[in-house]
Amino acid sequence: MENPFISIIIVNWNDKERTVNAVKSLLESTYQNFEIIVADNNSEDESREALAEIDKVKVVNTGGNLGFGPASNVGYEHSIKKDFIFICANDSEIESDCIEKLVKAAKENPECGIFSPVEYELSDKETIQQFGCKIDFFGFPYGLTHTR
Repeated sequence: MENPFISIIIVNWNDKERTVNAVKSLLESTYQNFEIIVADNNSEDESREALAEIDKVKVVNTGGNLGFGPASNVGYEHSIKKDFIFICANDSEIESDCIEKLVKAAKENPECGIFSPVEYELSDKETIQQFGCKIDFFGFPYGLTHTR
């Protein structure tokens, strides 16, 4: 897979400013073969309208506040191609080479199925919020955390 297509899914609920900021950081990515799908949990602010005006963004109304997991699934159902899925929190800002590095890691490690960037606190970019996760016997993920 030379240049895989990435479907980026963001869940939003009444958080226009953060979601728009997350989208803007994604659009500055050095890797550009992607679509952005915002699964909106029936926001009552102007989120859907603001996001619909941004190129490369498809806004899907989930019809209600489904929560993060089910809304992510709605976004997935509306993706164009499914080479890779990148689920991104709406309060994220990514480095410009983040997606490029994730694609490179996936190509170099085809035996792995899930990749995640290191997540730093937005308010303190020196503090790691999470770096991957482990999955328990029942399939529930638990974030691996560390500070400074």
